[in-house]
Amino acid sequence: SASENYHFAVFLTVAGAMLGRRVYCGDLFPNFFTGLIGESSYAKKGTAMRYGKWLLRDAGMSLDHWLMSMDSSSGFVREMADLQTAEKSKDICVMLHQPELSDLFEKGNREGSDIFTKLTVAYDCEDLSRSVALQRAKATNTFTAVLGGADPGWLEKIRETDLLAGIGNRFCWIPGEEREPLHKRPPIDRVLWNRVVKSLHDMRIYWAGERDERLPSEFTLSDDADELMEHYGKTLFHDTRGDTMIRKLSGRMEDHCKKTALVYAALERDPVIRRVHLEKAIMFCEFLLKGLYLIFSKYGLSEIVKQERRIVEIIAQSGGVMSQRTLQRKLP
Repeated sequence: SASENYHFAVFLTVAGAMLGRRVYCGDLFPNFFTGLIGESSYAKKGTAMRYGKWLLRDAGMSLDHWLMSMDSSSGFVREMADLQTAEKSKDICVMLHQPELSDLFEKGNREGSDIFTKLTVAYDCEDLSRSVALQRAKATNTFTAVLGGADPGWLEKIRETDLLAGIGNRFCWIPGEEREPLHKRPPIDRVLWNRVVKSLHDMRIYWAGERDERLPSEFTLSDDADELMEHYGKTLFHDTRGDTMIRKLSGRMEDHCKKTALVYAALERDPVIRRVHLEKAIMFCEFLLKGLYLIFSKYGLSEIVKQERRIVEIIAQSGGVMSQRTLQRKLP
């Protein structure tokens, strides 16, 4: 009963994590910071994320790399460094699962916390290091994906400095709609599930090798894809003019687009991002942009303005006419 928006975003995040640092385009790797936004319980964010965990497991990625929450930046770096040492690997890929993004942001807001700083470095897949009590931990050639959820009401409580300073536009914010709860969860279509699992597993083996021995592959854009990317960048610039918040939150939309196209190309075993891959990626990013307007439409508004908007919505839903008494009953 989870939103299809969630399922697609989770699949994209998992597919990117399966690829890790084995594919890249310019200075971009296919790691996504994904935030599923929806009302608690009814949106089924946790259901979608749970399927993502099962998909990662069944496709052959150790769940040791599925990290539950980030208590501190030093603990996060230490965990990555320990994994890298245990596996004697030149690079390290982790999926940070944050069921409630509010917890992550609250920890990041604590005095002296550098969680947001570490996350911005992790998004760029750079080396991470931390020194605590004369003990130094370092993780090299890192790859971090984030999968989390949040109630839309919580977003209004995020400090503007945190949201717009850099961490906000690194996330793909995914709106979802409420679904009618199911008394009994339908069984998984095992034929379809196994097909998806095999596709991800085979993709990983193709680009990484049976024992992760294959060198990373650099992807390039075909000429017509490059032209389309340039056109999309100009369109995005014009579409976000006049709205400072949306302009800042969409500041890395072109990166999201290239990363998505990179995954599409990798799934087809093609080291060239072609126009067809980019067209699909642009469709996803157009959805993301619309989602920003939807999710953050009430951010920063006074309670009076929010109430005025709510009144307009209620009256519009009733056909444009409503008595004052009926309106008062519907208002919280």
